[in-house]
Amino acid sequence: MELLNRIPPHNLEAEQAVLGALLIAPESLATVAEILRPEDFYGEGHRAIYLTLKEMAEAGRPIDLLTVTEELQGKGLLEQVGGATYLATLAGAVPTAVHVEYYAGIVAEKGLLRSIIEACTRIASQGYEEGAESESLLDEAERMLLSLGERRQSRSYRSIRELLVETLEKIEQL
Repeated sequence: MELLNRIPPHNLEAEQAVLGALLIAPESLATVAEILRPEDFYGEGHRAIYLTLKEMAEAGRPIDLLTVTEELQGKGLLEQVGGATYLATLAGAVPTAVHVEYYAGIVAEKGLLRSIIEACTRIASQGYEEGAESESLLDEAERMLLSLGERRQSRSYRSIRELLVETLEKIEQL
């Protein structure tokens, strides 16, 4: 029962930092989109802002405080995300977008932890069902957890420099 009363892993400050950085440096969105999925955001308002930013970028529309505010207003989401004042606070809270990848990594990690918790909870729930079969439950558990592992691997990236150094070291060992 103690597990049911716990707050899922999240870092709202990191979410705010990512969104603020994207508002002041929208060119960072391509990099962040490789790291984050919308569901990695714990705050529903933050998720809505991120989805809006992605949609605007995909449509080739400019991204800044005014255009994002207008877009959210048009979707009827502006008040749900905290209003224009909150968006301005996000943009003003981050002096630079230099660390946006680091902040995005924090948000992604918390999202992955929540996904693991959700998968394990689903597995446990299925185990309590009448007529549950251990073999099919193990197969389902393995499938769920492997898909989460693949998600993590697709997010872990290394610079070309690191890869070249590693490759050269392997060649030298031969």
